[in-house]
Amino acid sequence: LLWGKDKFEKVLKGFSPEIVVSMHAHLNHAYYDLVQKALPTCKFIIYCGEFSDGGGFSRHWVNPHTDYFTGPFPSTCKAAVKRGMHISKAKPTGLLLRKDFHKKTSEAKKAEILISLGIDPNKPFVLLATGANGANNLTCCANSASQTRASSSRVAIRPTRSAWTSRSTAASRTA
Repeated sequence: LLWGKDKFEKVLKGFSPEIVVSMHAHLNHAYYDLVQKALPTCKFIIYCGEFSDGGGFSRHWVNPHTDYFTGPFPSTCKAAVKRGMHISKAKPTGLLLRKDFHKKTSEAKKAEILISLGIDPNKPFVLLATGANGANNLTCCANSASQTRASSSRVAIRPTRSAWTSRSTAASRTA
């Protein structure tokens, strides 16, 4: 059972891409199968943003049936080969974000940004963020952090601009 399968196939056929790039471990198997069924000539590439063979690199990142596996570093591709990706299909391509993203920000600029957000840069600040695996636990984490009564700590939760916004505001006020 795959929710949204029919809609995905309809969009895929309507758009008819030559290449699909998967960037999430949980999409690399079922979505590959759907793409191959709908568009047999479409190339399927996996981009894994994990740095190497660490805890975030699960077996789900690797699907040896896909056309290519790519990641930011040779160590990322080595981890994929270790899990069954053919070495000829694994190619490091570098970081996904521009180099400016990885530059260090000066302390003055950090303080300016925090102040613009209404946060005192001289007090500890905690930002909780997560992917799908922990999204349902953010409120619980915020409540736990507020109960520790850490000196002037603040907790913010900002995964989306939906119902979480009102919850995050309430959680950050209690911290």
